[in-house]
Amino acid sequence: WTGDFYPRLLEEKLANEGVDVSAWKGGARVVRTKHPLATNVSLPGLSFCIPTLKNQRVVEAPGCRLAIFEASCFEKIPYAAALTVETTWLFGDDDVCRVYYRCVFDAEVLSIPFWIQRLCVSQTKEELKTTYQIWIDAAAEARRAAAEPGTPQQWVDAAAAARPE
Repeated sequence: WTGDFYPRLLEEKLANEGVDVSAWKGGARVVRTKHPLATNVSLPGLSFCIPTLKNQRVVEAPGCRLAIFEASCFEKIPYAAALTVETTWLFGDDDVCRVYYRCVFDAEVLSIPFWIQRLCVSQTKEELKTTYQIWIDAAAEARRAAAEPGTPQQWVDAAAAARPE
């Protein structure tokens, strides 16, 4: 999550546009991007690229060398004002990456019928399964490449799961 690994991943593997990643300050940073929907997700009238703001921060988690909490907010999607997707990335001491997420609806911002919330959660789940698997595969690929003799230093640096400064 240091250097240019994360922005490159968003651009090259996940086809994000306009990726802007702030520097880590106090264990937190902001990521702005236009995230394309996965090809298996579609809703009438929904834009293909969704402006997304991610607030990421490093958190402590037992048994993890790195744990990141991410809150993602969106524009140009139905109910965007009331929807946040919270994700926790756990990079375990056992070299396994675990990803947990939940959709949070703020009823004080906008009252959303429960059936619509269920639909949003279902669509979001499909989108995240695709997106997170691409991310996990790319991270594993970078770690494998870093373990091979003669690997360029940039890949070793990209694969290192060191704490951000």
